[in-house]
Amino acid sequence: MTTKTFLSQFGLDTLRQLPDFEALEDAGLLSKEKLLAGGIPAGLANREGEDDFVGDQIS
Repeated sequence: MTTKTFLSQFGLDTLRQLPDFEALEDAGLLSKEKLLAGGIPAGLANREGEDDFVGDQIS
């Protein structure tokens, strides 16, 4: 879940402004190997279709 406060702290208006899995992987922060081994929640790898920020919380 992402809150309005979290986005505000990072100067973001919507979840779409957060880096995607590929960008985090390119930066060396995540790896597909860890995801496949169960080390990263699968929801982090696929963010396609997420709606823009609406309301106080986003799941």
